[in-house]
Amino acid sequence: MNGIIVYKGKYGATRQYAQWLGHQLNLPVYTPAEIQKKEISLCDFMIIGTSVYIGKLQISQWLRNNLDLIRGKKIFFFQVAGTPPEEKEKLET
Repeated sequence: MNGIIVYKGKYGATRQYAQWLGHQLNLPVYTPAEIQKKEISLCDFMIIGTSVYIGKLQISQWLRNNLDLIRGKKIFFFQVAGTPPEEKEKLET
């Protein structure tokens, strides 16, 4: 199977996780600004990573804009958030 990793983050942690995954799985890693539609259309699966900033997924607009290209592909999703685990109320929202 042919896969790619696409990520968008704010401060660098999401990039680090995407690069670790890319290294371990031998997959190319892209930001939304770097990836070409051809690469998306040729892959069988995607790993999509995003940070959460002020309660919003940083990659959400890119996902909406490329829904037709990613529809039908296997998607693995990861998110990175900086909220400490003891802030339960904030995490639940």
